[in-house]
Amino acid sequence: MTQHLTPFIRIGLRIFGGFMIGRGYTDEATAAIFYEDPNLIGAIALGVSEGWYLLAKRFDWMK
Repeated sequence: MTQHLTPFIRIGLRIFGGFMIGRGYTDEATAAIFYEDPNLIGAIALGVSEGWYLLAKRFDWMK
């Protein structure tokens, strides 16, 4: 499931990086760390998929 989430997480991180640059919180080189690091993207994808599993288990969405 994590391989299906990766493009969406990468897009989200690019938007987040653009927001940080636009607000002046960081520069372009520092914001590139957010969306160019494959380990960070993989960790977020794993966290999202595991979080979704825990929500499904808690709210009895799994049958």
